[in-house]
Amino acid sequence: MANLDAHGLWLWTSSACSRMIRAEVEGSAERPAQERDFASVYEQHVGRVYGFVFSQVGNREEAEDLTSQIFLKVFNSLGRFEGRGSLEGWLFQIARVTVNDHWREKYKLPAMAMPEGLEVVDAEAPADFNRTARDERVGRILDALQPRYRDVLQYRFLQRYTVRETAAAMQLSETNVKVLQFRALRKAAEIGREMAW
Repeated sequence: MANLDAHGLWLWTSSACSRMIRAEVEGSAERPAQERDFASVYEQHVGRVYGFVFSQVGNREEAEDLTSQIFLKVFNSLGRFEGRGSLEGWLFQIARVTVNDHWREKYKLPAMAMPEGLEVVDAEAPADFNRTARDERVGRILDALQPRYRDVLQYRFLQRYTVRETAAAMQLSETNVKVLQFRALRKAAEIGREMAW
């Protein structure tokens, strides 16, 4: 018999998910207490978990399969739930990780051997690369910036200071350095577009 939750999503009671979970529960040595705890968690959250999974994969069959995997993981690790956060938060973390793993596996690219004679990194700059012209363009952009923007970019990118070191050198908080760096990069990009390079 079909049951629909508040969102109109199909809840299956005699599906492969339920059968797989029942088979796993029946094989457990701690069956009675763990089964009651798990049954309660399952009944309270299956609709929302399924809805979340379906919204991520858009396919009923995959959503059912992933939901069953999620609840098998929950069953196997319910005894390890320490109660530091909410049960629902923990449950949805398992759901998010399971969905992410699904997509990662689904779109995994096959490994390919590198063609013979092709190097990953070429230490030499391309023949048409003109370091002097690049350095002059960077200098013109830095000169066009207000002093604080210029300073933060010089510390961070030319002298390769960390955010903490830049903050100490400029006598600012690390958060202020990050904001200043963001604004400076945005302004430098504007200036670069105006210079048409």
